[in-house]
Order: sequence, then structure tokens, then C-alpha cells
Amino acid sequence: MKRKSNISCKNYALYLLGRRSYTKKKLTRKLIEKGYDNDEVEKSITYLEKLGYINDVQYAVSYIRRNIKLKGPLKMKLDLYAKGIDNDTFNLAFEEYENYEEIDTENIICDLINKKLKGNYNITAKEYGKLIRFLGQRGFSYEDIKKAVDKISIEVEYDENIYSRR
Repeated sequence: MKRKSNISCKNYALYLLGRRSYTKKKLTRKLIEKGYDNDEVEKSITYLEKLGYINDVQYAVSYIRRNIKLKGPLKMKLDLYAKGIDNDTFNLAFEEYENYEEIDTENIICDLINKKLKGNYNITAKEYGKLIRFLGQRGFSYEDIKKAVDKISIEVEYDENIYSRR
């Protein structure tokens, strides 16, 4: 499929990158959807990578920096995979981020728990289950969640009526 516009693939890619960052995969997909042929897209992407305008590791580090207090490593890895970042690139970006800032997962989870429970640490078993699922869906490992829960000293009230037979 040939593009009829006078805007070159390279210029359109620069226009897109001027508005926000893209991964190599996302930008490639966007250019192909716009109607540029594969050879032209590949040449433009290679050119922009050489100039440093497309850098998946930098993109991943930036994403980690923005989301570290909201999501765990597993969730960020899944999100970035959907954007075209492979496992090796994610690991490299995560290591690069850790070199600048120490990641204290336990405190991040504690902050999320405090925000979620609003200081009420006496909860029902149902609420406790919801809390654990919430944190798990945010990409934190069960071990990290358990450490944070133990640190905060959440008291779980079990309803005895649930376990009795009628």
C-alpha cells in the first residue's frame, strides 16, 4: 500500500515523536497503519534509532519512573510488553533505574495499603482478600505483599457464621 501524501515517512515519524515517546514496535505499527510501505518504515526507524530519537530502554526507564509508586515490577513488565518492550530490555531498564534510585517495594506496598484502608487496619476476611488481590493485580509478588502486611500489623476479623453449617 503506497502513501499518497507528500509527507515522508521519516518526517511523519519525527512529528509523532515530537508529540510523545514511542517504542520501536508502536511507532512501526503506527507508520504502517498510516500507509507507508515496510521498507520505508524500516529505513526511517533505523535512522531515528541511530539519532537516538527511538530508544526502548530509555522509554522503559521513563515508564518505570512514572509508575514505580503505583505498580509492581510484574505489572510494569506486562504493560511494557504490550507496548513492544521485550523481557531483556525491561530487565536492563529496571537495573538502570535501580542504579539511580533504590526501589523499596515493601514501603511502596505499605503506602498503597495505607491509602486503600485509610488508617483502618481492623478489617474483615473479605476485605483482606480484596486487599491482597488488589495488590497482586498491581504486580506485586505475594511474598512482598505478605511482608508489607506483617509490617503494618493488619488485624483480620473472621466471621464465624460463614464457617458454620446450616
